[in-house]
Amino acid sequence: MQASEYLNIYRLEDTHWWYQGTYALVSSALKKWLSAVNPKICDAGCGTGGLLEYLKNKSFSYLYGFDISPYAWEQLKKRKDINNRVYLGNLEQLAIKDSSLDAITCIDVLYHCGIRNEGAALNEFFRVLRPKGVLILQLAAFEFMRGRHDVIIMTRKRYRVSEVKKYARKAGFKIKLCAYRNSWLFPLLLFWRLLSRINIKRAVNGDSSDLVRIPGWLNTLLYLLMRLENKLLNTISFPFGTSVFCIASKE
Repeated sequence: MQASEYLNIYRLEDTHWWYQGTYALVSSALKKWLSAVNPKICDAGCGTGGLLEYLKNKSFSYLYGFDISPYAWEQLKKRKDINNRVYLGNLEQLAIKDSSLDAITCIDVLYHCGIRNEGAALNEFFRVLRPKGVLILQLAAFEFMRGRHDVIIMTRKRYRVSEVKKYARKAGFKIKLCAYRNSWLFPLLLFWRLLSRINIKRAVNGDSSDLVRIPGWLNTLLYLLMRLENKLLNTISFPFGTSVFCIASKE
């Protein structure tokens, strides 16, 4: 992604409804599926470090992160409590010992152009996880949702639930949950993305993605709606959504 987009993420992710709702879901999933005491958790493609900061505040202490972008690294250095456990690295060739982690989170990463082979990354995740280790994965959903936003953040591919299951199982994982999320937002965002295709060729360096600051009351409302859907995710299989959310384990 562009350097300006990493700065945009750093400025917004600690309060923005999209990130905070997603991080709350990841945190609750880790607490539900991890059995290890003081689990070692790695955020693969940690970006500007918002998820690591969130998990630290939720009493997870053994946290590590990898990201390949020097632009992300520039923002990460501002997070004094976590930057000493974050490293530059390629997710398709992790510099981590076999069977050394209890959990890996990889949120909105594998669909980017920087990842040449999502299967290779998943194989690496499987290798470094301990038996009964947990992988939490989120990816952009549906190719027909592609728009100007995808040009700016450099989306390589958007996925369906069936594809994510196939890739995870091929790497050796057992699926615990794989479903679409942000379903309530889907019709509105689909309309916006289709509309954005009119100017898709005009997306240039310095342009902003769909991530923008919104009024506080609206941010709170959208966050509460996302938290409500988070609770329903284990009981309702939504037929569509803006993201695919997957929990898998190394059995």
